Amino acid sequence: MTIMSSSEQAQPSADPRLHPAIIEANLSLFRGERAEALRYLADYADEAENSVHSPLILWLNAQAQENPQDRIEQLHMLTSQVSEDNLYGQLARSILETEERYASLPHPNRQPEKRIFGLPRRIFIGLIAVFALGLVALLVISNSAANNASATATVTPDTSVLTVQEMTPTLLPIHAIPLPPNGYDVQYDAGHLVVTSVEDSSERVIGSNGEALAPIKGARFYALQVRFECQIGICDAPPEAVLALKVDNQLIVVPRDGVAIEASDSLQPIARGRSTSGWIIFEIPVDSVIDSLLVAPKDAAQDAPPLVINLGGTR
Repeated sequence: MTIMSSSEQAQPSADPRLHPAIIEANLSLFRGERAEALRYLADYADEAENSVHSPLILWLNAQAQENPQDRIEQLHMLTSQVSEDNLYGQLARSILETEERYASLPHPNRQPEKRIFGLPRRIFIGLIAVFALGLVALLVISNSAANNASATATVTPDTSVLTVQEMTPTLLPIHAIPLPPNGYDVQYDAGHLVVTSVEDSSERVIGSNGEALAPIKGARFYALQVRFECQIGICDAPPEAVLALKVDNQLIVVPRDGVAIEASDSLQPIARGRSTSGWIIFEIPVDSVIDSLLVAPKDAAQDAPPLVINLGGTR
């Protein structure tokens, strides 16, 4: 029997992305299993040859924290140890800036403003109020004219100047590109998910209070319009799956929370046989190449690989 020396034994890859423990940690995070991801990261750190201070490991450690405050502290640690050009540092700064921006709002936990006929509720109510005031003004003027018999003419103000057009906000530019009906969908037990449109470098992303948002320096918004048909009794959280965007053949990006596309619908709870549509928004490096949308059904086996919708060439 030949005994291998320590120099002859298999050495860990210089690229931590190829290490089995890191691959398993990524998959655990994709499934939302943070504790499991931390266990794999600990296994990786136990090997003396491995560096636990590489940007990728710091990024994964931050994402695996259950406590939001611990996650923010880990992200600060990451940004302090990498250059401004580092991909993981840029992603960390994006998250930290978003946290600071929403922390400064008077009501950071409020839900996105409801819309009526595509308009924010407060603007729709304002239109109704203007219409009502115009109607009251017409009635007052008409009554005054009827009571003033000596008047030879009644001047009626032109209330058409108070038009809906003046009150309607200017919509942000639309760059959405419809996709062919076939080839951009996946089928699983809970339903049928279809990507219907792509909007790269979207300028229509708004926050929870309706203000237009801009990506961080060196990043862009990438939005996917999806349609989901429910095929189980009740779909409380369409598309009943965890979604992530794979870019540059390595980076997995999760959707942005608390954002929406201006004047558009959002995914709503539905029952079997019904469909709902909405937008999924990602913030990615400006020069990233899109690979695919990863779909992990909530009812799939824990070790099942995600379903894949190839998006190469949709940019």
